[in-house]
Amino acid sequence: MTDEEEADRNASNLYEEAVRAEALGKKMMAQQLAQQALDVSPNGRYSPAIGRLLDRLTSQSLSQSLGEEPTRKGDAAVGSRVAYVVSGGLIGGAAGALFAGAAQGTSGSLIAGIGLVGAVVGVGLTLATMSAVDDGSIPTHLWSWGTFGLWVAGSVVLLSGPNPSANAISGLAGAGLTAGAVVGALLGGLTNLTVGDGTAGLVLGSLLIGEVLLIEGSDILATNPDANTASQVVGGTSLALAIVGYLGGELLNHQIHWSGGRWGLIFLSAALGAAVAGLLSGVTNSNASTTLGLLAGGEAVGFGVGCVSTLGMSPEGAPGTAPPFSGQVQGMSMPATPRATLAWTF
Repeated sequence: MTDEEEADRNASNLYEEAVRAEALGKKMMAQQLAQQALDVSPNGRYSPAIGRLLDRLTSQSLSQSLGEEPTRKGDAAVGSRVAYVVSGGLIGGAAGALFAGAAQGTSGSLIAGIGLVGAVVGVGLTLATMSAVDDGSIPTHLWSWGTFGLWVAGSVVLLSGPNPSANAISGLAGAGLTAGAVVGALLGGLTNLTVGDGTAGLVLGSLLIGEVLLIEGSDILATNPDANTASQVVGGTSLALAIVGYLGGELLNHQIHWSGGRWGLIFLSAALGAAVAGLLSGVTNSNASTTLGLLAGGEAVGFGVGCVSTLGMSPEGAPGTAPPFSGQVQGMSMPATPRATLAWTF
């Protein structure tokens, strides 16, 4: 390892600490850490990003010393708050319709009416708590953990045995969606988890479950076990993978600090790989077992390509370098070039 590589690594670590110090409101400490990072590697790989951070911190200090009012963080959160309210309405409506469908003999109009009531309740609750939203973490976790609740509910249904009733499925799905969304909102609002953390859990959890269930489904079709055994195997697998994928994704991204944009690209890449594999199976007239295997292979290849692609998206920061918080992006000065746009987006 060369001295330049050692200096870059030390500068990256100091830069990350400076960003965290700024997020905690320790402006003076952040400025000192940023200056130390620039001193360690003045012309290194991360010096442009460190220089922008130091310039911003310096300008903020000068503005405060002159009595100027700093930019309010809430101004940058308007979009996230709108997304939070809209998400609450959509999830509330879906949960209401699912709960209504759990009752025997419920008509379609009654299901729609209760779904509308659920949407109103969801919008009301999110409007009442909207002031707690400072960035996109809460709406992201709302969806991430809402889908986690759905996976858990589906797993419980399968573990209970084959041929479950539609009413039981609907009721458990509504309960899982509601409980997961509430937990997600609390995690996003009361912890330091970021948008990227929530997106990582959603993407890794969903892709991991999908990949293994495709492989497992291919094996089940080939071996043709009894219905009870198949239901137990699929339910237990999906429950375990949901816990590992969603929790593991959150914890992993909390260490590597990838943005939601990176994980979105990975998800789209995996979906594209599965779609291409599906078309290939259609062209070759593959049987059901082979088709599921091809879909699993396509998703795996797409996931790998997506991961490799994201590594080249940020020319000025390593994947382990914490990105600036959403409230810090305003007021940053950088040239509007494609390279710079990619650097800040990812």
